[in-house]
Amino acid sequence: MEIFSSYNVIIEAAIVVILSFWFNSIAKKTNIPAVLMLITLGILIKIGLGFLIPTIPRLYVIT
Repeated sequence: MEIFSSYNVIIEAAIVVILSFWFNSIAKKTNIPAVLMLITLGILIKIGLGFLIPTIPRLYVIT
């Protein structure tokens, strides 16, 4: 199974949208901007992928 298939991209985008709504509700209660929580989530995902996929593939356009 490919990691970068279109199904996975759609599911990941939907998860990010749901998390942003959830972070928005948390932001209203804690006065921490939701953008900071999303940035932190992105950093944590990058660190997690570094452990799962040691080398991130280079996505250059071949001409």
